[in-house]
Amino acid sequence: MALDHLSKPERALWAAFPHRRWVDLRSGDPDTDDPAKAGCWGKERRVRAEVVTALLLGACDLERGHFPAVRLRGARITGRVDLMGAVITHALVLEHCWFDEPLRFVEASTKTIRITSSHLLAFNGARMRTEGILNFHLSVIEGIVRLDRAQVAGEISFRGARVGDGTGEAIAGDGLCVDGDMECNAGFTARGQVNLRGARIAGRLSFRGAILGATGTAVQLARLQADEVCLRTAQPITGAIRLAQARVAILDDDPAVWPPEIWLNGFTYETIRHLTGRVPVAERIDWVSRGPFGYQPQPYEQLAAYYQHAGHDDDVRHVLAPADHAQRPRPRRRPAARRDRRLRVPALARSDLAGPAAHSRHLRLRHRPAASPGRRASAALQPLHLHPGPAHPHRRVRAPQRIRFHRRCAMAGRRPDRSRLDTCHRRHRRRHPRGTPRLARPQPAWKARPPKTPAKPATGPTESSRPCSHEP
Repeated sequence: MALDHLSKPERALWAAFPHRRWVDLRSGDPDTDDPAKAGCWGKERRVRAEVVTALLLGACDLERGHFPAVRLRGARITGRVDLMGAVITHALVLEHCWFDEPLRFVEASTKTIRITSSHLLAFNGARMRTEGILNFHLSVIEGIVRLDRAQVAGEISFRGARVGDGTGEAIAGDGLCVDGDMECNAGFTARGQVNLRGARIAGRLSFRGAILGATGTAVQLARLQADEVCLRTAQPITGAIRLAQARVAILDDDPAVWPPEIWLNGFTYETIRHLTGRVPVAERIDWVSRGPFGYQPQPYEQLAAYYQHAGHDDDVRHVLAPADHAQRPRPRRRPAARRDRRLRVPALARSDLAGPAAHSRHLRLRHRPAASPGRRASAALQPLHLHPGPAHPHRRVRAPQRIRFHRRCAMAGRRPDRSRLDTCHRRHRRRHPRGTPRLARPQPAWKARPPKTPAKPATGPTESSRPCSHEP
């Protein structure tokens, strides 16, 4: 790049790069130097992105005995910093800067990248390899920070940063590998989902004092591997937390900020840190019961294993109580539709019925009741809503004991015992003799028989009084 085409701030940056000196373009007024007002900055504070790219790729002559780096403050970077697939051996340090276009470091190998107190549209570092620190302290990133399958041999810091625009993901770190800590704390605000699915963090993942909120899932930590996870946010988390199949050595969280939905199936941990020392079992039972699919045994078993390892056997019994209740076999009940087909109608209600319905204790519904199927019908049923048990008026109604006996035999898969049947029948007759009816009610018309009329005496001649034909 020819030096004749460089502006004054670009010449100053070009000269300071070999000696690793700072180039400060700020005016000294904090109100004017705010990156949010970069539209009012003049040409004396503009630096083209291609100049920064050329310096990082070694376009400037280096001097022995010096370690070069780009160190710039208070500049407006015009154009796009595109270093896709590049191998960068120099550090990039930018403070209080404004970027007109998103930064692109896809599949690049870089040293330390520190962009603090600046304004960015987006940052794409998918599959990048960084030997050093990736720092966005107090920066405002309007779009997404993409770190899918990136490898950072240092630490990542989003302390006090604001990331995302409220649509989609704020941080996309699927498969991210960090050899140190990842700090999303001290006022970090994510307007979107923080996705660290399958990430491996050798140190601590901290959300202490952060503000997390998204539609649906706010924090995606499924299959995460970390030494410690801190979820003590500044306010309750808006959205779900997914910790399914994650493995953590130390869990530090606050029950006051738990969201209504927490995915814990497959989540394993060794220690739960609490301010009072002993973790209250009631809080943790509420914690493991916030899964979206109801009862799942693994979260309860993991919590019981933690209390057992800590030596709190009484808390182990409290944790496993819901598990024992859920695994206990429930009694089989007849379906609601079959239970309500036959209703027990009191004697007062049966006395108002006529015909075969008056002789049957079990009456069938012609239509399903308007109430819920599991609710029994009231005693004040109208006769029009009932249908007698016998399908034909001339069919003989069985005694209730005989009906129950045949049902038991049918359920047991055997033929009824006649001796047993006769015993039940004799007991029923002994309790209810034939001479004393159980209920004073009129005899139905279909059961009444016409009285037998006596034979009339013959008035004509009989056969014996008639003369024989052979007599003369």
